[in-house]
Amino acid sequence: MSETQDPSADPTQAASTDPNATASADPGSAAAANPAASGSASTVELKLRIFIPCNALTALSFTGRRCFAGDGRDFSYASGTSRAELVANVTVSPSGVMLVSRKFGLSSEYNFEDAISVAGKPDWFMDVKPGAAAIATDTLQVTDDNLNIVLGAGDSTTEAVFAVAEQTTVVNINVAGALPLMTGAPDIDATLYVHFKNDGGGVKALVHGSHDGFPAYEIYLNQKLVYQFDPVAAGTSPTNLLPPEDINVSTSYVSV
Repeated sequence: MSETQDPSADPTQAASTDPNATASADPGSAAAANPAASGSASTVELKLRIFIPCNALTALSFTGRRCFAGDGRDFSYASGTSRAELVANVTVSPSGVMLVSRKFGLSSEYNFEDAISVAGKPDWFMDVKPGAAAIATDTLQVTDDNLNIVLGAGDSTTEAVFAVAEQTTVVNINVAGALPLMTGAPDIDATLYVHFKNDGGGVKALVHGSHDGFPAYEIYLNQKLVYQFDPVAAGTSPTNLLPPEDINVSTSYVSV
């Protein structure tokens, strides 16, 4: 995971040190603080959702086999829950990013005996017995270190050079959130770069970077799905949460 930069050290950084606050990339720019204030600004809503597609999954911990709830859904812009979710407005001209919201989903644990397998699915893809009740719940607290978006390429020289060559506005998303109910649980990691470029009267964008091979990932730009990763289709599993980030991301430009 790339190191998150200190927003106070660079006024072009988007996220506030207050996880519940909304921040702009350039406090001195009316268009960045309020993209709609400038008729020449091109603003795109970015939404990242990370989710576990099954209702439950089992994992091995220091205390034995355990069962945790998933999100039990397919790819969707708004339906269902997520393990992590981030929404921001990216202004392409002048460049800026406004963090709208970020959160981790509620984590729940069931008795291991309440886990049941699902026919035709991987061995980690489980369901829970009807009527089973959670025995523990918790939600990971959001910080700038575990769920954040900033303007710029962060520590990546490659992405910075690409942004200059392509004349793009680039934002860097970093995720490093672990299951709060399990001591020593590996993080869900992602280091993603979304490049935006004016295209006539519109905007086109692409996604670069990397993330763990588990769970599922989806990125929407103006509610258009521009990137998805399905661990079932890819044949990956919760063991892919272990370092390093093993899925490389490189999409083509799409109009958004």
